[in-house]
Amino acid sequence: MISNLKLSGGPLSPLWKLLFCLFFVSCGPTAKLNSIRKSGVNSSLMLPGEGELRRYAGEGRSYAEDSEGLYAMSVKRDEDSGEVTAFENLDAAVIVARFRNTAERAGLIRFDFMIVATDSLQDPSWQLRFYPVLYFENDSLSLSPVYLTGEDFRKAQLKAARKYDSFLSSLSADSSRFVDRGQVDWFKARFPNSDMSDESLERHFRRPLLIGFNAFKKSRQQEYRDKLITTPLEDSSVRRDSTCLDPSRSFVYLYRQSIKSRASLNKFSLKIKTEIWDGKKVLYSFKATEPITYYVSSLSSLTDEALCRRHSGDSTYLKGVALLKQRSWEQALELLADYGDYHSALAYLALEYNATASQILEALGQKSAASHYLLSIAYARRGLEQKAVEELELAVAMEPTYKYRGNLDPEIASIILKYGLFQDYS
Repeated sequence: MISNLKLSGGPLSPLWKLLFCLFFVSCGPTAKLNSIRKSGVNSSLMLPGEGELRRYAGEGRSYAEDSEGLYAMSVKRDEDSGEVTAFENLDAAVIVARFRNTAERAGLIRFDFMIVATDSLQDPSWQLRFYPVLYFENDSLSLSPVYLTGEDFRKAQLKAARKYDSFLSSLSADSSRFVDRGQVDWFKARFPNSDMSDESLERHFRRPLLIGFNAFKKSRQQEYRDKLITTPLEDSSVRRDSTCLDPSRSFVYLYRQSIKSRASLNKFSLKIKTEIWDGKKVLYSFKATEPITYYVSSLSSLTDEALCRRHSGDSTYLKGVALLKQRSWEQALELLADYGDYHSALAYLALEYNATASQILEALGQKSAASHYLLSIAYARRGLEQKAVEELELAVAMEPTYKYRGNLDPEIASIILKYGLFQDYS
């Protein structure tokens, strides 16, 4: 179309054709950015349900596990570069609720969420950066970011990396490379009986200009790198950097994270902050997403006050129970292990010593509802589901509120769902 355009009665010159091409290329991302600003569109923060977990991490899905969580979705892998592209048509139902219950286990709180970027946010020349941030009562914690990199952006990164590698290969630490070998060979042939050593000859026929130029380049190595590589290909602080080869589809990232528990941590919230980068600077910063709140359940809430009253004169026992309430499980176990009672079992269970906890609870004489409930958790963890169901039903028969408590503990919630328990409960 451009080749047929005319200006002042004549065809366009090559320069005008180039200018028109540059204009049309630049209008694409610029128009999209203006549209984003006006529409207020943003990335989404969603909670995955069981269907989404199966969809993005189930059979037939390529996934990889790292030290912090699970990256899982339908993927394409480039055979040459090995680069993974992670995109999905977002046609599954996602949970739009803004809160979720999660459990503290063995000093860790595990939770998951999904980052979603529709095609309207993507452009081949951009890199989207997603920054998850946790908010506690008095402070915050930034999680590792996730990058979504456009194809043209990635090509520019690779080109810059190749140029820098070429620059590095041009540097030399071998001084012999800066010797005029032709002159050395000529001298040896012309004066075969000379008593000059090879080292003396090399010093004599050095090329000072090359040596000086090499030293100059070395002195500017970091400056050249900073100028050339504005966005490094590898960044240890980034959870995942995926290349966008198909910006017409939504990007979905299943983010799984564990954080250390804190004493009396009952809830925390999560927001995502998103930025658009063009390689050197931030083009646009989105408002933070609406938060998701996680309510934390812990075995620490299952301490038995009646037992504490029975041991009111035992400072060691009371200190151990206090440590249980603070979720200092190992220190609590050191003080409570020899008692062999409910609180000892609770400490063992909190540290995943499920068989030991089972033995202690089984040996108790008259069991309380709380003892049956703990035993149900221990059996569920050990895969003894029928026994877990029996103990849970005993606990609920003695204390109906354990039916609702079961929804907070993943081990119990799973068997309630699997066996359809308490559906007719009123």
